[in-house]
Amino acid sequence: MIFSAVIINSIVLKDNWTVWGPYYFIFLASCLCDVISHALKELLVRSMPLEQTSFNFKISISQLACGIVLIPIVLPISRKYENY
Repeated sequence: MIFSAVIINSIVLKDNWTVWGPYYFIFLASCLCDVISHALKELLVRSMPLEQTSFNFKISISQLACGIVLIPIVLPISRKYENY
């Protein structure tokens, strides 16, 4: 659903693709990371009995670590286009 909305917006705003195109890709990448994260969590939760509190804490720490790793990648892209 989100992907189709982005595609429709990119068609409508194709004249401004050079300005807004990178933001579409950042948005799609963040949606993809969110879907993969939830899929992995569900896969782990459904496949073995877990102690939920500790598992949720470990997942939160893992997501924080991934966010810290991705910040140096996202910030230069964002800084490059912030004047638009």
